Amino acid sequence: MNMNPKHTLILLVCCLIPVTAFAALFIFNVPINSVLLFALVLLCPLSHLLMMKYMWNADTAHHEAHQRATETGQSAQHPSARYGEQRYGRDKQLL
Repeated sequence: MNMNPKHTLILLVCCLIPVTAFAALFIFNVPINSVLLFALVLLCPLSHLLMMKYMWNADTAHHEAHQRATETGQSAQHPSARYGEQRYGRDKQLL
């Protein structure tokens, strides 16, 4: 499998960060309880930031799809709505 060099670099960095962090814990004799407490305190704001980033991207993609559909004269429906039409027919009666 050929990987993009950029992805290989990201993989390497993401694997080395935790290994380096654990090595630093043992080299500097930092109590693991305090590190875990600090990680838990940071977990909430960091997860909020990541959630907002990915929700923003999803909302932007949905908005762009809606604009494209409006420009071409098609209806911009959610994929689940299209599935319902295929399953039950346009008048929502069981086929």
